[in-house]
Amino acid sequence: MKDILYKGLFDYTDNAIFYWNKHLKLIKANKRAAELLGYTSPDEMIGISYEKHIYDTEIEILERIKKAIENKTFIQIFEKKYISKHGKIRWVEVHISPILLKNNDDYIIQEIAYDITERKKLESQLDFEKRKFENYFNLSQTINIVLDKNGNIYDINNKACELLNVNKKEIIGSNWFDNFIEKEFKDEIKSVFFKIINNEIEQVEFYENEIVSKNGEKYLVSWHNGYIEENGRIKYIISSGIDRTKEKIYITQLEYNNILSTELLKLSNEIISFGYTDDLYKKILDKLVEVLPHAEAGSFVLKNGDYYEYKAVNGFDFDKLKKIKFQVDFESFLKDSPSIVTQWKNFYTAYGHDKFILKKYGKIDKIKETLVIPLYIKNLFYGFVNFDTFTKSFDEIELNFAKVLKSNLEFLLWKIETDKKLKYAAEYDFLTKIYNRQTFISKTTDLMKFEKRHKEKIAFIYMDINKFKQINDKYGHKIGDEVLKFFAEKVSSILRESDIFGRVGGDEFIISLPNTDKNGAEKVIEKINKALLTPFKYNNIEIYLSISYGYSIFPQDSEDINKLFDIADKRMYKNKKKYNEKK
Repeated sequence: MKDILYKGLFDYTDNAIFYWNKHLKLIKANKRAAELLGYTSPDEMIGISYEKHIYDTEIEILERIKKAIENKTFIQIFEKKYISKHGKIRWVEVHISPILLKNNDDYIIQEIAYDITERKKLESQLDFEKRKFENYFNLSQTINIVLDKNGNIYDINNKACELLNVNKKEIIGSNWFDNFIEKEFKDEIKSVFFKIINNEIEQVEFYENEIVSKNGEKYLVSWHNGYIEENGRIKYIISSGIDRTKEKIYITQLEYNNILSTELLKLSNEIISFGYTDDLYKKILDKLVEVLPHAEAGSFVLKNGDYYEYKAVNGFDFDKLKKIKFQVDFESFLKDSPSIVTQWKNFYTAYGHDKFILKKYGKIDKIKETLVIPLYIKNLFYGFVNFDTFTKSFDEIELNFAKVLKSNLEFLLWKIETDKKLKYAAEYDFLTKIYNRQTFISKTTDLMKFEKRHKEKIAFIYMDINKFKQINDKYGHKIGDEVLKFFAEKVSSILRESDIFGRVGGDEFIISLPNTDKNGAEKVIEKINKALLTPFKYNNIEIYLSISYGYSIFPQDSEDINKLFDIADKRMYKNKKKYNEKK
């Protein structure tokens, strides 16, 4: 009985099992070992040497095995890379130990290997995301510092080091308050810091204070705080700051219009707090037209290829202007610094109907003066903001203020673009461009609340691609990735705008269909199967895809999203089993 049990375990375990003789020649292996190394059967492998499939850089493993043999000990679990028969690299977690034979003079070596290739890919992706964040942290044009619970500097970015005139390596571990806060304010700020750390007062998200550089220069910084907690206690505080020194000094000099400084700071903080929204350009423009004394209208114009487009207007008809494209005499009009332009109409070039729209609704013949602020992101021209007058004239104060405003706008635009990219990266699967698991759950949870109030059903369809592993094994992961993208595009093409489509992981996908029952789910599955009648093609490769699926219905099957997932998943595997038996 034991032999039968052991044989079943040997043949069907997910682990690859190898037995080597003392000369490191293979004497026995299971089916999983053959699959791992690309052989058709274990018998084909008999007699191969241990080093045949070892990655060159890991040849030292042989020495470790020989020492273990001499000492008759096992080698602790470790990771290594195998090269399969077809040249594919497979990461494995390995346990090796010698087994003494009955006569105690001879032995064989047992090796148990678990395939961790997918895990290593995930680790690589996580490492990439970590390095991406570190690059963003270090190269950001904001002042970024991380303080530990004692107020010591845990990390600091290049911009902060430049401003404080310090070397990063020298300053790590130093106390922030003792080194960069003026003595007269240090105790007060330090006291607030530790009250927040000890949960004695509420966390402060925004504040402004002066810091002092190593050479005594003072800077006014507007900070935005984030908190990292562990077991309910604050462990680190991440502070991102903008140097407001020049703006503050200049705005203070504008005594005749104190609202200018207030509104600018308010606008910046609002954008930093809430990030990108569809009406953000309009919000910025309206506020600036309001606070600039002589501005009577304005427009936000951004570059799109060789043309320019209106993104927001104040005092013009946006519905008309947003449809047109035009060109601008770059050399004679757009300069690095803000400037006041007269004869505005001489700089615009549009054709046909666009020219008529520009003249009639852009009022270029009626504009007296335009204060133009050119905008650059990472030294690339991005667009410009116009402030127009029809009866008034801009003065030197407003021109100087525009120079201050330019740096703020460029930072805000850079943040808008960064937020849009980060939001996309956080919500979408990087390969298929559909929702990732976390976003799918979040959006579907909101949908369930809505449908519950309206007593409507939601159908969940859980799918995976039949024989996807064989596709990967036969054609490689590059083709496998292309298959996943092709599949996501085909399924997306038959879904409604209200449907939610996400990738769970690997070749598993899920759809939530609002206002849909069992019959509706089956119709969608029928549409998917029909769409997959078109084969995947890549160069000379042609593959016909099919799916196994399962579905569950809210609230009929459950009102818990995890249970609905589980039900649909189990039904999918039941269908998959039928599919495999049929094949």
